[in-house]
Amino acid sequence: MKLLRLFSIALVALSISMVSCSGEDGATGPQGIQGEKGDTGEQGEQGEPGQDGADGVGFDELTQYGYIILEMEGTRSDNQAFQDSTSFKFTPIELDGFSKMTTADDILYTFEMRRYLSAPDDVYQQTYLEFAFEISNPGQDGQVIEEAFYSLVNYAVVGDDNKYFTLAHSYDLSNPEVISNFEITDVTFDAETNHLTFSYAFTVDAIANTTGNPLNMSGMADVQLLEEVILP
Repeated sequence: MKLLRLFSIALVALSISMVSCSGEDGATGPQGIQGEKGDTGEQGEQGEPGQDGADGVGFDELTQYGYIILEMEGTRSDNQAFQDSTSFKFTPIELDGFSKMTTADDILYTFEMRRYLSAPDDVYQQTYLEFAFEISNPGQDGQVIEEAFYSLVNYAVVGDDNKYFTLAHSYDLSNPEVISNFEITDVTFDAETNHLTFSYAFTVDAIANTTGNPLNMSGMADVQLLEEVILP
């Protein structure tokens, strides 16, 4: 029995000695070389097309009241001849209208119309063309233009050579000092629907526009005018 206890004590001492003599862990070895990339799998079948989205909000409500076409021909200040044509078709939010006054023999109308080159904005989109004129018996044999006014604001004429100039002027079309060859023709007006069409032509004299040369203006209008409701 005594021999067995001595043997057990010796065995425990030997175990402690072996544990206390074990060395520290070595440093981590270098990373192995990355393996080759595997083959790309086959491409899956194309999915079915998605449904079309809803149409975006457009400007139909701003173009429903017609347009004014402007055509110009002249010579720039650098002596380069030019031609330009565009359509002003956007209605301002304050709209436009006409008034009617009846005299003993005639019916005198006052027409006012303004159309913008793009959707109007308070600051960034202020390019527009405007006409206002008084006319008696429109479209009839006794038609007479009593007064006529015209405005073109912040319109840039861009040439094929990437040069431009800007027009911004307002005139009484009956003023012979700045306007010549003025005429309004082909006037039709439906008093029930307020639909007005007409053609126009005039020349802005050289001293009255930024080109420094005579500027020939012409075009036509096809507009739906609005009549303001006024309390009696």
